[in-house]
Amino acid sequence: MTGHSILNIESFIGLAFMLALLFRSQPIGGTTQNLSPRHYIAVFAILFIAMFIAYGRALNSPFLYDDYTHIADARDATLTTILAGFGPLKNQPGLFFRPFASMSYWLSFWVFGVSASLWHLSSILFHVAASWLLYVLCRELRFGYLGSAAAALLFAINAAATEIVVWIDARFDSLSTALVLVSLIGVCRFVSCGRCRWIAIAGIAGLLALLTKESAFCLPLLAATLWFFVPERSGWRRLAFASGFLGLLTAIVFTYRWWAIGGLGGYADSHFSLIRSLEVMFARVWALLFYPVNWSGAPTLPLSCFLFTSPIVMAVCATWIRLPRRMILGVVLFVVFSALPVCQLLLIATDLANARYLYLISIGWAILWAAIFTRLRRARWGLVLVILSLSGQLLMLSHNLNFWLSVPTEARNACADFGASTSQNDQKAIVGRLPQKKNGVPFLLNGFAQCVEMNSKVPASRIGIIGDPTHTWDPATGRIVPRL
Repeated sequence: MTGHSILNIESFIGLAFMLALLFRSQPIGGTTQNLSPRHYIAVFAILFIAMFIAYGRALNSPFLYDDYTHIADARDATLTTILAGFGPLKNQPGLFFRPFASMSYWLSFWVFGVSASLWHLSSILFHVAASWLLYVLCRELRFGYLGSAAAALLFAINAAATEIVVWIDARFDSLSTALVLVSLIGVCRFVSCGRCRWIAIAGIAGLLALLTKESAFCLPLLAATLWFFVPERSGWRRLAFASGFLGLLTAIVFTYRWWAIGGLGGYADSHFSLIRSLEVMFARVWALLFYPVNWSGAPTLPLSCFLFTSPIVMAVCATWIRLPRRMILGVVLFVVFSALPVCQLLLIATDLANARYLYLISIGWAILWAAIFTRLRRARWGLVLVILSLSGQLLMLSHNLNFWLSVPTEARNACADFGASTSQNDQKAIVGRLPQKKNGVPFLLNGFAQCVEMNSKVPASRIGIIGDPTHTWDPATGRIVPRL
């Protein structure tokens, strides 16, 4: 079976599940449960333990790809260079405008240095924080305690987040998503009580998110989707004000960003395509949300069993559950709006490369499960559904994690081996044909010189990848060899 066929099947199952929920939906309904603050602490502790069980192996993983570049830049940065990142850039037009993310790297280096384990620990903690903030948002949207906790746990061990947690470079996405969640929580609190401090918190968090990653520019639209979860008409006016306020803030930051980098920025090959956008919105994104599997290697028997039986479980779930129609529409719009800034980058293949773009989008997917788990009236079968969902995510996560643990080790060994073989030669080495990725994981092309420097005694200034190669990558031996 081809990779395109696999994605088509996954898309069909995901869309069929959403249509079944919509067909079985009801016009009204909701939940208004409220619990004491101690449950927030308990859920955080559960998420913290679950994350270390799921990702504990990643603590010993080495740096990878752009990690070396970012950490080397943070090592050499000063307060002056960090503040210069707020613009205007000297070399315009620039690709990205992420000054707050760069500042977070700089501050982190003062704490973690070049310890890969500490950097990985920080990535795990960022993901724990985002998962807990998702739980808080679900409670603000009035989903039940158990349903919100189960959804947050499902998001925490979501197999699509493997790239976010293991690849330190992807902290741009986890940090911006956490800030977006803080902003949405602030909007919810403002809608419920009308206190200005909450809209101020929403604005500050939103501003920092916009200065961290371009995906946060959908924030005003995400705030508007909260209308589908607010039952009281009295809160709609406040929600409209909050959405408008965040929209004005986003417009100001976008204008400033354009001035700072001298244009729109972004990758040159990410031009808009209507056909590609429709394929992403109505097919690919749903396949990746429900089945985030890296098909670079054959799945294990337990994972295969889960993949074959999951459509049956989803069909039973759609038969049992009757969600409010507006809630389903809210989830769909949340997914669509959060996908807009990265729409042209979401044609993710079966190797799940660049799955980090799904991180913010997965919030909508998790909110859907919070609604489903909250509406389950049969406690025993509801527990079975939660266990099956969590088990399936753990199986997919373990499968994906194997690639993200083996490839960084191979990259480090290749850099160390090359450094040892060229340490006695004072001439500059130019390396060609370096692979960009392996099994969906970034491999050697970016950050190669810094990788060699950190894993050997050869300075990065003696290593290059542009020019007439003196060495080339040999895929047969997995080594860098002199060019013949």
